[in-house]
Amino acid sequence: MIDDPMEEILSVLQDVVLPAGVPVVPDFETAARFSIAADVGESSGAWFDVLPADDGRLTLVLGQVPGSGMVAVAAASAAAAVLRASLRHSGDLATALSLLETHAAMTPDARGTVLAVATVDPHDRVVTYAVAGHDGPVVSPRGGAGRRLGVHGPALGHGVVPSVALETLADGDVVALELGVTDLPAQLDHHRAESLEATCDAVSEQVMTVAERGVVAVVAAGLPGRRTADLMVRLPHDELASRRARHELGEWLERCGATAMDSLSVVQATGELIANALEHAYPARDVDAVVELRACHRPSGEVVVEVVDHGHWRRETDEAGRGRGLAMAAGLVSGLEVVTGPDGTRGRVSQPLGRPVAVRRHPVVHPPEAVVDIHRDAPDRLRLTGDFGHDEVERVGHELGLATRGGTRPVVLDLSDLVAVSAGALRLLGDLVATDHGPTRVELRARQGSVAQRELTRAGIAHDAS
Repeated sequence: MIDDPMEEILSVLQDVVLPAGVPVVPDFETAARFSIAADVGESSGAWFDVLPADDGRLTLVLGQVPGSGMVAVAAASAAAAVLRASLRHSGDLATALSLLETHAAMTPDARGTVLAVATVDPHDRVVTYAVAGHDGPVVSPRGGAGRRLGVHGPALGHGVVPSVALETLADGDVVALELGVTDLPAQLDHHRAESLEATCDAVSEQVMTVAERGVVAVVAAGLPGRRTADLMVRLPHDELASRRARHELGEWLERCGATAMDSLSVVQATGELIANALEHAYPARDVDAVVELRACHRPSGEVVVEVVDHGHWRRETDEAGRGRGLAMAAGLVSGLEVVTGPDGTRGRVSQPLGRPVAVRRHPVVHPPEAVVDIHRDAPDRLRLTGDFGHDEVERVGHELGLATRGGTRPVVLDLSDLVAVSAGALRLLGDLVATDHGPTRVELRARQGSVAQRELTRAGIAHDAS
């Protein structure tokens, strides 16, 4: 229960930005877990996607826009839409990332977005991946030690298109992206279960027990999936045909991994087509009449069911009440069509299979105050200590503006003693050292092994780590 009306609005918007679930596809096992802290505004700029392509490839996306609140939610929604549409249009990861970088550079609220994306080809057993200010994907083999793919690049919006790399996979491998999970390779190795759903559950549950704030997210795909042979059933023209069709189709959908709701929708809509074919295509006593039921699970995750007869339907009438069954069936599935020709009638039902992913809210454990202290050790040397959160970005930016006299005097900024660095803080730090508008006036320093040094390295922000 959320008491604050504004937080309730943000919570609803966060749910709108995120997909309703993950696709159920024949070539992969898929799973995702997404949880945000009770202080919902802190991390509302995060999103994930699992995008199937018609050729069977599957793309995992995990990103986060700096900042918090409604602005971050809107910026995340736009960034997700740009990447999703570009991948759908071009089918090429490098092209999609180039367009997303352009979008981030032109959109102030999207500048500094961090991203990890991986496209897995089930036929070539290859993962194509890229990161922007984020850790690389993790590959976890069954029975072996997981590894993080080592590629780094700056956050989006600074004129650098993320580089694309490739890695070969094997059967049993899981490819995973994360936010807020420390040492994901070891976590996957330790919690590996029979199903990927159970594995992601165990990892996210363990992390949420110690999470302080922000996002805990795991998005994963495993090879191979559960490919199911196409269904082909010949139904004689008798009183048991509809019952047999529903039984056969329901069992086939279960083998495909369909949820109970998807299965119910497809079976009900198909049942209406079969009932129509048996009633209208053949004379009542035609013992040789047959209706064919065919079904396939496409690489994109879409189930297509066809009901085919070779009879001749009676002429349509304007009788009141006719057609209600087909109207109801059309409302149950994503697509329904009936095509009649001289050789019979073909009815088709289509429905993408998916598994819901609920947005969970984990309790904040010992919530720290996001306060950063600014120390002026010398006129040209500043040092930050504490927690550099989203809410402190404007104040720190103002102090640095004064110290550099509007960017006209060089300043050294020491970040070695920070205990946390938010995405919004990283965007500010990246802007401070950007050289696209002339020479930089701020030199960042972070002691080797410090929190800031690790975050700056991950985000691809220039700094001195000596």
